[in-house]
Amino acid sequence: MGVDVVQAANDKQQLQPMLNKVTALPDELGEVETMLADSGYFSAANVAACAAAGIEPLIAMGRQPHYAPLAERFAPHRPRRKTPRRWRPWRIG
Repeated sequence: MGVDVVQAANDKQQLQPMLNKVTALPDELGEVETMLADSGYFSAANVAACAAAGIEPLIAMGRQPHYAPLAERFAPHRPRRKTPRRWRPWRIG
């Protein structure tokens, strides 16, 4: 495991330095097999850098919306999904 704190606005340039840190860890800690990162780190260059280091990249490719906007969630009509299943944000379970 490696950690770092930077003030860079973009995370994409931070994955390569982290790869350098985790590959330089002592052998007693074991071999790094996987790099886990959020979507801010995703780029073709970062995936290629992980592959070149022999590390499997698990990097989110994009953000998924969690909830519809409030205006849609509480609208008097009940919007339908594109699938036959009905969208029911007000129903739990």
